[in-house]
Amino acid sequence: MKFPRITARGAWCAAASLMTLLWAGAAWTQVLGDYELYILDMKSGEVTRVTDMPDYGLFNASFSHNGKMLYHDAVIFDPNIGFNISYLATTELETGETTVNTNVIVNNPKESPNGQQVVYDTFFQLPYPDWNIYLLPVEGGDRQLLRAFGGSPQWNNNSKRIAFADVGFVDSYPDWGYMATIDLEGNEIRLDTVGAYGCGLDYSPDGKLIVYQQGDPVTFGGCFWPEPAPLMAVPVNQHGEPLGDPYAITDGMYFDNWPSISNDGKYVVFNSNRSTTGRVPDEQDLWIVPMDGSGQPTKLYGLDYVDELDASFSRNGRYIVFSSNRDAVMP
Repeated sequence: MKFPRITARGAWCAAASLMTLLWAGAAWTQVLGDYELYILDMKSGEVTRVTDMPDYGLFNASFSHNGKMLYHDAVIFDPNIGFNISYLATTELETGETTVNTNVIVNNPKESPNGQQVVYDTFFQLPYPDWNIYLLPVEGGDRQLLRAFGGSPQWNNNSKRIAFADVGFVDSYPDWGYMATIDLEGNEIRLDTVGAYGCGLDYSPDGKLIVYQQGDPVTFGGCFWPEPAPLMAVPVNQHGEPLGDPYAITDGMYFDNWPSISNDGKYVVFNSNRSTTGRVPDEQDLWIVPMDGSGQPTKLYGLDYVDELDASFSRNGRYIVFSSNRDAVMP
């Protein structure tokens, strides 16, 4: 894979940091509105702004199955409840038009590889989040509860199984915080049998690996607050069953989070505070590392005093979409 040079160009067609924003209330309204979506072209190295939604903070973007659209969160402060709230949003890449569906509260929406359903969790269903995982038909219809107290859902390659992080601390402490997979009928396979605990995950395109951000099984440190934690990978079969112990992809010396695997399964792009420049202790940039854990992370993209968050590969591996406040901070 050729690493792109760092360049920038104008607008396209015309949750660790996010978790902090979630609870901050009205004081963060403007900051949330500063976060737009950008696309990094891995071939040319160009970065283009995709959206123009100053009233919302846009996060957790991912490409649709056909690569023509982005699914993402649109976060806004709701004065009626006194909290930030996140709605389902889509952006058409050809026109740059963003549509916000205020009838659907979501976090981290992902369209299935077959284009039939969107999976998401409901961490932003405030002021009393249920943090459940739901399925929503793309063509319309009612949502279906797939799993209570689950987060960060990701599809496997055949659209029949989802990897997720258990967040059942409300009713099952201390039996919580483990990685698992689940089919669409609700049959679950836990991965803590091989020691897989964490959050912020991705399923490899061939369905053979799940990469995730390691979290402590007792305190969930490394997930609920930014502290050093490595990215890990656990091998699984097509039934979502573990085939071996997890192995480290990064060294665990920094806050490495929200991994996304390239289409060829060879690289992982992720957010990290490895090059903090002083604006905040956990300023996030985009980094890339070999999926097999054989090499050191390389900085892929990042501007000083600016966050780059929630990186996600396109299905063809050429593009990476991410959230940033770069245009609000840079002169």
